[in-house]
Amino acid sequence: MRNLDRRLVLRLHRIGGATAVLLVLIVLGSCLYTWLALGYPPSTARDVAHAVLGGLVTIVLLTKMAIANWFRQYMSLTLPLGISAGMLLLGSFLLTALPYFLGWL
Repeated sequence: MRNLDRRLVLRLHRIGGATAVLLVLIVLGSCLYTWLALGYPPSTARDVAHAVLGGLVTIVLLTKMAIANWFRQYMSLTLPLGISAGMLLLGSFLLTALPYFLGWL
């Protein structure tokens, strides 16, 4: 890692984070459209847990992005927020997508 340009790594990290936030917002919009416009609300506890975890992932990622861009005095919170977002995303995956991949549903 010593041979990498620090500015390039920081720029790539920022682009990757912005891309992740954009993808999360697209998925959030799709879920809200399905729920509100098409009339398919979460019906099982698993669906509700998925919705709650997805909403928390969005809030945590947007908070981390706001701190990194505008509230630099709180930069010490970005690592715990990133870890929290990853754990919430993993929890959402384990509750919803994994059963489909394993054929449980």
